[in-house]
Amino acid sequence: MTVVAVESDMRAENMAAFERFLPAYAELLREYVPQTRLVENLDGSCDVEFRGQCLYDTAGDGTTGPDLARRMIDELKTSPRGRIFATPFGSSSLDQTTSVYITQLLKQGVDDGVTFLRVPNGHEAYHLIVMGMGLGYHLAEALKFCEPFSICIVEPNLDFLYHSLSTFDWVSLLERRKEWPWSVSLLQSDNAAEMSERMRGHCRNANPSAVDSTLTIASYPNDIMSAAQKTFAKDAHLIHSGLGFFSDELEMVRASYFNLVAADNFRVFKHSPGTRAGLPAFIVGSGPSLDQDIEFVKANQDRAVIISCGSALGALMTNGIRPDFQVQLENGEAARDMLVSMAKKYDYSGICLIGSNTVSPQTRALFGEGVYFMRQALTSYAMFSPGVEYSLSNAGPTVTNTGLEIALRSGFTEIYLLGCDLGARSPDHHHSRFSPYHMANRTAEYDAAVTFIQKFPVRELGNFGGIVFTNEIMTWSRQSMEECIRGNAATGARVFNCSDGLRIKGARPQVADGIRIAALQRPKAEIVAELIERWPEASAFGFNEKWHATDWRGAMRRYADQLIEVCESNPDRSHAFLHQMGLLMIPDHYRPAHFEEYCLRGTLFMAVIATDYYCRRVHPPEKRGMFQQLAYAGIAETIQTMLDQADWFFDHIDEIHTNVALKDALVSWTPDKIPSPTV
Repeated sequence: MTVVAVESDMRAENMAAFERFLPAYAELLREYVPQTRLVENLDGSCDVEFRGQCLYDTAGDGTTGPDLARRMIDELKTSPRGRIFATPFGSSSLDQTTSVYITQLLKQGVDDGVTFLRVPNGHEAYHLIVMGMGLGYHLAEALKFCEPFSICIVEPNLDFLYHSLSTFDWVSLLERRKEWPWSVSLLQSDNAAEMSERMRGHCRNANPSAVDSTLTIASYPNDIMSAAQKTFAKDAHLIHSGLGFFSDELEMVRASYFNLVAADNFRVFKHSPGTRAGLPAFIVGSGPSLDQDIEFVKANQDRAVIISCGSALGALMTNGIRPDFQVQLENGEAARDMLVSMAKKYDYSGICLIGSNTVSPQTRALFGEGVYFMRQALTSYAMFSPGVEYSLSNAGPTVTNTGLEIALRSGFTEIYLLGCDLGARSPDHHHSRFSPYHMANRTAEYDAAVTFIQKFPVRELGNFGGIVFTNEIMTWSRQSMEECIRGNAATGARVFNCSDGLRIKGARPQVADGIRIAALQRPKAEIVAELIERWPEASAFGFNEKWHATDWRGAMRRYADQLIEVCESNPDRSHAFLHQMGLLMIPDHYRPAHFEEYCLRGTLFMAVIATDYYCRRVHPPEKRGMFQQLAYAGIAETIQTMLDQADWFFDHIDEIHTNVALKDALVSWTPDKIPSPTV
């Protein structure tokens, strides 16, 4: 082996590509001094050598990087190793619109003699995840093998990136970014959890509908990357979690209409940068560990602002604790009915509601004061939000996320999480015994108890050690909390997790009995009143004027025409169809999404996921083209149906007084049978 000269035409051209497309990495590489040497093999390929040890030729038998790359591809041709395979949607995962589309599509396919394989009948992968760039030999072979649209390269070792400038055609790869920035991303990290999270983020941002058949390859062995790869595979379902449904988006518009347009005398939540609340905040959830800390909350209720989250209100008031704020996130009537049930037993006067603009419109009447925050990434957000400072970026998926971000955005610098378990030590004891949820040991009695339908199949590390039973919604909630804490680190806020549930990064574990909170220098009521007065009155935002001045239906028609045009173009590859639809459904790379994109894309994501899943499993293969045409035509028809339903919705919104009425109307919908809005 001979040492390769650093300077070369290839290196110069590659550096120019980095400077154009990844300037931050270009700056790193320009000044970098490697600890290893690039050496040339007898066949002209290269290796990296450090103190006599080579990256590829580890045994000293002459093995080269191209040899290993070809062996990898040979194995991948006959093995599912490194693949992420989706599972078909169950009925509980679909809305009515998508369910009708999939049912009809499969029936048409079966009637035409199609059967479906367990795994795809090809090697394509929309997402290619490369664990370790090395000198690029594995990536070069994988690009030809799976023809990806999105490529995520993870490389913890800057030496290899530096040397790859002399061995790999970065120019051709990075020029893909001219058309689409998420075609190639480069991640550098030496932490397995961060690697996995950022890989997942790449796929989510590039195209969450393209998880099926994602390929991960390892260019060289590395324990950290191996751990990240396993975590990525375990959490891959999160890539397409929470995409939303058309019917839910319409409900959130309906609720926002009655909350913001047809209402008065309320405030709009606004961030308070640079301010300090002047006292601690208790974020109270109704997890089972609240029972052991309820006396602590009661003893300190005059020394801290109490932010009650969802069903925690019943647990607090059962124990004689009146929170200062009641936070509501969920849309629909179920959350409202829970509050109505508890209101028959307890007086809510003096409690200020902080709710999403999408909560049931009848919720506001239960409380003396009301404040709405703008919930992001929804149709109603694009329609009504006056700006990002009026919204919460990590408000879901659970209401405890909402409570935490409200406290951080309101200037609280000492925050305690109580009963925010995000799981349970015992799956049977899933909430506080004082909550409205049905449990064998429940103490509180309400006229309408609630059934908790979630299961806790996942085991995770507990805040105080041991194992906590949880699920993907709760772990997603934890991730949102961690992002929120990281995002507000500059405020200097300290978050203490007193809950005996999941461990939350950034929230210091703290037993409540060990906390001492000083008495306030002035009445808490004065401080709370000042906090509320910071938030502007809704009359300043002109929600009514904007509603009537905007051509909502025209915007939806124009957008639907673009989507239908893609269907009618009949792409040969279902991954190409995913890509063309994705470019229209995810404009977020270039600008904030418009309301019509939010409104239609959730259900469309589900439909195109199912389309790709079944199209690539068609047997016999010669029927694949026919089946794809059926699928594309079915999606075009589905888009037209949603457009017709939206027209009906805007015509009748003043008459649709409940979420149940809206959903019943959409379920019974047929083009020749227009439902009554009060069905």
